[in-house]
Amino acid sequence: MPDTGLPQCEFLADDFSLRFEAEIPATVEAIEPVVGKIMAVVEEFGCADGHEFEVDLALREALSNAILHGCDSDPEQA
Repeated sequence: MPDTGLPQCEFLADDFSLRFEAEIPATVEAIEPVVGKIMAVVEEFGCADGHEFEVDLALREALSNAILHGCDSDPEQA
């Protein structure tokens, strides 16, 4: 797969799922760029038509929780 600068993405048409794999530093500042890249793919595939806000919010909340509670906001952890 060519390097597009986006997180790795696999579209599985049989069960309509997208899988992303990305490693980011455990900092709040890392959330915006990764959510932006994921949302670009989500919008390109049209898999959340009309629900982009909810997907964006869920991603931000999940990443925030992982950084704050899973990594104790330690930027050395990814």
